[in-house]
Amino acid sequence: MGKKMNEWMAAGKKMATRKNTLCVFSYAMILLLGFVFVHASRWSYFCADDFSHANGVGVFGENIFKLLRASFVYMADSYKTWQGTYLSMFLQGFLSPINGAGEIQMVIVMVGNVVLFILATILLISEICKFIGLDRHIKAFLGFLALLSILAFKAWAEIFYWFSGAVSYSIPLSVAMLALALFLKEKNKSTYVFACILTFLASGGSLEVAGASCFVILTVLFVKGYRNLQKNDFIFFGIAVAGALINVAAPGNYARRDVIDDTGLHLGAALIHSVNQVIRSVEWLLYQTPFLVIAILCVMVGFSIGGGEWFRKTLALKILGMCGALPVVTCFPVSLAYSSSNGAGFPNRCEFVCVFVIVMTAIAVSVLLGVLLKEIGYMKNYRKLLGILGLLCLLMPQLNDNYKYSNTVVYRMYGNVAVDGFKKYHDQVMDIYREIEKSENQDVVIEALPAAVPDFYDISTSLTTDPSYFANQAVAKYYGKNSVALKPQE
Repeated sequence: MGKKMNEWMAAGKKMATRKNTLCVFSYAMILLLGFVFVHASRWSYFCADDFSHANGVGVFGENIFKLLRASFVYMADSYKTWQGTYLSMFLQGFLSPINGAGEIQMVIVMVGNVVLFILATILLISEICKFIGLDRHIKAFLGFLALLSILAFKAWAEIFYWFSGAVSYSIPLSVAMLALALFLKEKNKSTYVFACILTFLASGGSLEVAGASCFVILTVLFVKGYRNLQKNDFIFFGIAVAGALINVAAPGNYARRDVIDDTGLHLGAALIHSVNQVIRSVEWLLYQTPFLVIAILCVMVGFSIGGGEWFRKTLALKILGMCGALPVVTCFPVSLAYSSSNGAGFPNRCEFVCVFVIVMTAIAVSVLLGVLLKEIGYMKNYRKLLGILGLLCLLMPQLNDNYKYSNTVVYRMYGNVAVDGFKKYHDQVMDIYREIEKSENQDVVIEALPAAVPDFYDISTSLTTDPSYFANQAVAKYYGKNSVALKPQE
């Protein structure tokens, strides 16, 4: 008996060591990812809509109360004339480095944007795992896999290096994740009230984020089942939907839509475009990144946690159905507003939200698949499969250049940051702005723009040879010039 007890204790210690090792490894990799993006985002610069929004707010370097009032006024004006994103339009003024403290504020906002996104993602995954009783090493590992899938294989220049993109997309997305995490946590009334406030604010971001947020909350309620729902659940969902409806109902949305396409709304075309966008994003993940390996790892995770009381086949089917619809629901507002009638593609900032949703749903589906395989008795030798998968991870980069670690955005960015590529580009752009400011000419001609840096935001989309282009006019107005234009390059 004593011998068996010792064997059990030794096995328990060995298992605990493995769990702790996986936990430490996962958080170390998350810190590495975070370090690279924090360091890179520090070199974000003012461009494009940053200037036009700042001019619209019209308060520069004043006290915080004047800026607060001006930001609310700008939000109201934008709601009536341009778009209904009440949170984003308020933040465009209130957090604007141009309206506020300049470059130092840009550093704080953009670094804070990266940190907020990473923490919100980890917290949401942690609360979902906690909700079904999973250990902390599983939470940490799934968090690492999610962030790796989202951040490592494509440069999200309009999210992490462009102020206007951050406050309209990634910050509302992070707020939505925090709201849902606190809702799942809900230990007391103050936590619940804070979650309700956050979900209302999140619905005031991009409609892409608002739609995804409402649908995810609906999924949570659907999974809980009608008999298990409480008054607080309906109120939380109602607040999110109310915020989204306020966003949708803005007169500015329809005024802007008429500028883009005055032939009306095309619901069928928008749906088809949304499905096509999801297919393109899934194909990219499967063929241009090693996401299939990550999905298989998630299947293994599901198999290792299978057998719990929380799992029911009907529950799994509900989650699978909602996960299948979520990416299309996410893309639909973008397609309806901008892309369905003229065939335009998704901007980088919109694609970021789409890929984020696909990655999160694919991880959930993969884990559920692993649990289901455990329930029906397949994959009994999954530990051997883990070893084969580990070997496959080493061999795949030799078989497909897209899977090489040197081709990941993180690897490329680390090399670029190490040689100060982003910093040099930032400094050259700021030199151009100083040149415009100091010029004695009212019609300023910029001789040349710095050469684009891979994986970083390119100023050439914001300053063009056309002085009537909105971004050129916004820069000219801010610096008190008649016009600003790039000299045509021969």
